[in-house]
Amino acid sequence: MLYLVYFFSIILVFAFQTSALPKILPSDTLPDLALLCAFYFGLKMKEQSGVALATLIGFFQDCLSGGIFGINTLSKGIAGFLAAFLRSFVPMNNVFPLGVCITIVSLLDGIIFYLITSLFTKREIVQDSLFHSLPTFIFMNLISASILFPIINKLSRKFEDKPQPTFTFDQ
Repeated sequence: MLYLVYFFSIILVFAFQTSALPKILPSDTLPDLALLCAFYFGLKMKEQSGVALATLIGFFQDCLSGGIFGINTLSKGIAGFLAAFLRSFVPMNNVFPLGVCITIVSLLDGIIFYLITSLFTKREIVQDSLFHSLPTFIFMNLISASILFPIINKLSRKFEDKPQPTFTFDQ
């Protein structure tokens, strides 16, 4: 049942990110909710499952984006891997280390996007735009994580697989 909650959370995040979020935030720089989901599932699931789901989230984002195929698969897979790796060293139950890790993952996502886009397209990205939009991107991800993570936590707790009572008929 918990995996169904995760599945529907991902669908809702993609729907919200592509339809409602650009209307709510009329900015050029928007948070990457798929990145935050990849990070979250990297934290909460078993290592291999979290990384695999994070990579799958990136793959679906690549399929839906129409951009260079593989950018999101790579960056979301790295986000899931870093979350799974760092949780054994850093206590993620505190706001500060969680914020630092989200900052690092957002920074890596922006740099990966910049490098791959500038390497594989004729379109050149101006470095000034990267340095102006990256702090805004990180800030938007931090704010969005503070809203998104508690929602997924609450849904997870509500629908978590609970042991079913077993009834025995003693005669």
